[in-house]
Amino acid sequence: MTLADRIPSKHLAAKAEELHNRLKDLQPGIIAVSGGIDSRFLFGFARAENLDFVPFFFTGPHLSPQERRQGRDCLASLSLTEGRILEVDPLLEEAVRSNDRSRCYHCKYLLFSRAGQLGETLGRPHLAEGSHTGDFQEYRPGRQALRELGVASPLADASLNKADIRDLARILDLAPPDLPSRPCLLTRFAYGRSPAPEQLERIGRLEDELLEMGLENIRLRVLQDGSRLLQIARNEEELLEAQRAGVEQALSRHGLDPCPIQVTERISGFFDRG
Repeated sequence: MTLADRIPSKHLAAKAEELHNRLKDLQPGIIAVSGGIDSRFLFGFARAENLDFVPFFFTGPHLSPQERRQGRDCLASLSLTEGRILEVDPLLEEAVRSNDRSRCYHCKYLLFSRAGQLGETLGRPHLAEGSHTGDFQEYRPGRQALRELGVASPLADASLNKADIRDLARILDLAPPDLPSRPCLLTRFAYGRSPAPEQLERIGRLEDELLEMGLENIRLRVLQDGSRLLQIARNEEELLEAQRAGVEQALSRHGLDPCPIQVTERISGFFDRG
């Protein structure tokens, strides 16, 4: 019995079969994974289908301490010794550090150029990553870099959206299906404001602490004038009120006070454009 045979929905089963075919054509390859559901599902699916891929994880100052741990834990949880960790500092690139609207293009180009070198070293010419169809519906300059470097997006190519991925992950028990997305820390800064490493570290540690309080959909923004804004999703407003004193203490402890708190319907947007 194939994985597709375990999927009760014919529509989803057809997409799973298409994903298998897309991945089959990319062997032998490497897949970028993170702590998020999309890439974890992609690699988990490939492994469950006995396809020839090795996972790798980018780490650097653009990720919080918790995200760096999650990425390493993700590789460990896959029970594979051949997983690779690539240490990359995007801030060493002036084009990224300047933080204009093409920031994500330059960052993705740097990261996946390094991944391409890894693939050559391993004798695995094909690179894949976890973008889905929803990622093509917004302004995402990083997509251009992936196209130029020949990086495949098999989930999107198989017409899988976020809901499909969550459903398949749940049905096939391949990855935690409900992890909230968390764009890299560079996206916290208004275009034109150059982030410093210590700012990234401070923001990352604050957000990690708030996540430990139970808040899930949060962003600490640095706006054009240098002021700060903590965004929290509307569906977590009740938890925010219960934890408000702790949130305010955390902001102060990390040197990020004063900082207004905004409850918003849409936590993404602003500068989240990979």
